[in-house]
Amino acid sequence: MIKTIKNVEKDIQQHIAEARQLLPTLPADLTFVYNKNLIVPGNGTGGTLLKPTVLGIGYDPTFENVELLAKNLRATVLHECYHAVQGWSDIDSIITLSDLLDDAVLEGAATVFERDYGGTKPPWALYEDDATMAVWLSDVKLQKMDVNSKEYNQYKFGTVNGVSWMLYKLGTWLTDKALSRNSELDVTDLATKNAAEIIDLAGV
Repeated sequence: MIKTIKNVEKDIQQHIAEARQLLPTLPADLTFVYNKNLIVPGNGTGGTLLKPTVLGIGYDPTFENVELLAKNLRATVLHECYHAVQGWSDIDSIITLSDLLDDAVLEGAATVFERDYGGTKPPWALYEDDATMAVWLSDVKLQKMDVNSKEYNQYKFGTVNGVSWMLYKLGTWLTDKALSRNSELDVTDLATKNAAEIIDLAGV
């Protein structure tokens, strides 16, 4: 039986509590609101960190695969909680990003957390071989565009040169590089590091 939005609130609270066990600096007063516009097509859910202590969660109670929906909801909450620790929100953000690469790295770290601790395989986490990713990295480094521009949005959520979710995939690759080169670190350790520190750890 698919849970209604009202009935899933307890689940979201449980996922936030789980994230707090993994990320001790998660704000104690974290809350959430629903926004159906955040639902990622084919995912049944989606999210954003609206404010430093407010998650925005999209949830489609009509999504047919009940088990997948529950799994994706948990992963979504974990992803957005990671952003809360990073201090990166849509409004009143604690940190300010310099460019697309900063965006890619912070999204990538949250995606690795979502993937590894949420047990999902989101399409935005699936990157290519190192040679291809190095080309993407060079391209993104060259881009200088306003965060509110249509072009920026394409790199993040749309398609560029046939590649969808480019910033997420690039950041996931960089985060995996950082972790593979520093085996003493876990992705939870990266939540309190800035993009430049993660790039340095990645050695690229």
